[in-house]
Amino acid sequence: MAVHSTVGNPNFTALLLFSSVLLTASIINGAYAGKTVPAAQVRTFGTAISSAPLTHNEQELFLYNVVGENGAAITHWWFTGGPEVNNVRMRFYIDGETTASIDIPLDYAAGIGFDDQTAPWGTEMIGKGATSGGVFNNIRIPFFKTIRITCQQPTSDPTGTFWWIVRGAEGVLPITIGNVELPATAKLSVMAIRNVTYSPLDIIDVATVTKNGGALAMWTLSVASGTINFIEGCVRCYIDKGPKMLLSSGTEDYFDSAFTFNAGPFRLPVSGCTHIKQGSGPFGNTMSAYRFHNTDPIIWHSDFVLQWRNGDTLDPKNGQKCIDDSGTSVGRPAASMVNSFVWLYHYAQ
Repeated sequence: MAVHSTVGNPNFTALLLFSSVLLTASIINGAYAGKTVPAAQVRTFGTAISSAPLTHNEQELFLYNVVGENGAAITHWWFTGGPEVNNVRMRFYIDGETTASIDIPLDYAAGIGFDDQTAPWGTEMIGKGATSGGVFNNIRIPFFKTIRITCQQPTSDPTGTFWWIVRGAEGVLPITIGNVELPATAKLSVMAIRNVTYSPLDIIDVATVTKNGGALAMWTLSVASGTINFIEGCVRCYIDKGPKMLLSSGTEDYFDSAFTFNAGPFRLPVSGCTHIKQGSGPFGNTMSAYRFHNTDPIIWHSDFVLQWRNGDTLDPKNGQKCIDDSGTSVGRPAASMVNSFVWLYHYAQ
């Protein structure tokens, strides 16, 4: 059964090259690399907020209008407070949007699920520097006219106090993924699935793009299930309406681990498992993990579908997994509650 959803740390190095100063944007683990721009065209902006009340109303944190003609990007943001800030909704309204194209709970913006407060840790692009809050994200968010950033505490969580930092720069576009330069018009969106329960062996479209080119930047997946067999699910995609492409031989394999994350949680530059636990009850087996795609770009030119399956099947002909979607189930997958946040760049062709 197919279930459809409708819905990347800049490291700036000043190089003195003869009489010219260049600003080199280099990347180990994010959404741009190998692009140099003249320092003269770069305009840095940003702000910080200290000891502000966190409420259940949507609050504006930052508003910026582009001054020059070369567009801009958010390059860093950080948010902290007490334990109550873990689920605060961060929204980024780009170029006059009325519905934010980036709308994500704080912890999930760093690949964290199930209120895991392990700290400190960090990669070039995401991390957590404190046992409550201290979450940062350096995935570059491009915009061309204006950006408005807000936060909102869910009504189910208590209010409190927060601290906030944001920085960005004009003149640092275009975005690149690895050494692949995207068109200057590329926009970043997050496609989200929030607390949706799926049946065993459901194939879930976690991201769908039509009539746009694009590049996958990051994916965070969080699952709670009655058995651990959900982890047998392979990640697959369809690029430009082509055939099914397997991106993994199981869920933990996609996130660069193996054998049900048997080494435990890890947080590495390209991928990580921020939480894994086997337990009992209808949703007692839990996992959250993240992966970036700067080192192995996934690019499409017109259409893209990214899928994950809640458990998977064996091909009766050769015993290989994830080939025959109607084959024999591996183990006994159960109903699973899924949270998924796919960060991707897209642009009209």
